[in-house]
Amino acid sequence: MKFNNDYRATGTNVLVKMDENDVDGHEAGHDVRTQGGVSLVNSDRSKSQRGTVVAVGPGKVVEGELMAVFAKVGEKVILERFGTDIVLEGERYRNVDDREILAVIEDDTCFTPSQ
Repeated sequence: MKFNNDYRATGTNVLVKMDENDVDGHEAGHDVRTQGGVSLVNSDRSKSQRGTVVAVGPGKVVEGELMAVFAKVGEKVILERFGTDIVLEGERYRNVDDREILAVIEDDTCFTPSQ
């Protein structure tokens, strides 16, 4: 679905279209090990934590200057488990503050099933 520009994030909010897969991009029930050797244990993953940024607020004013949100539309991100889940036009989104983005995924192939 192409995101409809009728929806707009405000302040430091970021709207993320959630992936249907687990945080690791694999089927639920599998632990994942990154190429760097970090094990992502399959604990409670009732909410997907990975998605694609579809809308970004303008930021906030600090000491008279606008501090922009660091996330950019189109980036794949890993989120905290918290946020406001929203269903728009049948698709699942999460609205989060930009501080709740844990990481930007630059290389999706770095996630591999652990042995």
